[in-house]
Amino acid sequence: MTATYFVSWLLVMAPLVMSPGPANLVFAASGAKFGVRNSVALLVGVDLTFVLYSIIFGFGLGYFLQENAFIYSAVKIIGVGYLLYLTYKFVKSPMIHHQTANGDKTQDRYTFMDGVIVNLTNPKAWAMLITMFAVFVDGSFDETLQIWLLVAWLFVLNVLTHFLWIYMGSQLVKLLGDARYEFLIRVLFGVCMLAVVVWLLLE
Repeated sequence: MTATYFVSWLLVMAPLVMSPGPANLVFAASGAKFGVRNSVALLVGVDLTFVLYSIIFGFGLGYFLQENAFIYSAVKIIGVGYLLYLTYKFVKSPMIHHQTANGDKTQDRYTFMDGVIVNLTNPKAWAMLITMFAVFVDGSFDETLQIWLLVAWLFVLNVLTHFLWIYMGSQLVKLLGDARYEFLIRVLFGVCMLAVVVWLLLE
């Protein structure tokens, strides 16, 4: 393994991981509405699922899925439905800095299971993993070691990137902290999440 191998991986994977997609927009929306601390469970759910996915894909599932495209299509439809549900969940209730009627400000926050389901039904994650293992498991050194290194590197990159999306969402609320902007923020994220739904359907 050389530094060139890692840099090549980073140059390919960083744009894919950091680009807007179903999970990243949900992270930003969660940060905006519920804050960084209340978004940790969502992050853990997504990234633990991603680790499991990475291991399974790295050791052969990617090839199976490439031969059975209907599975990808089914997952995409389920993902679209769940993203619509999360969009509704985001838009329907007040932002975290507003007290709810029963005094619980976090009752509608995104949960660990939301994170698990978002990633299980995220076709972008599938495509990204298939690409990564197809390109970087190249036999330049022990193949099993390559797979485990790629899994570990992707996990670290995912956690850092997802935390950044959550943080950016939380900072947007602080920047537009006046309650008059709450409707604008809810509409902005709602429209962005619906745009991802349309992109998934047309992909």
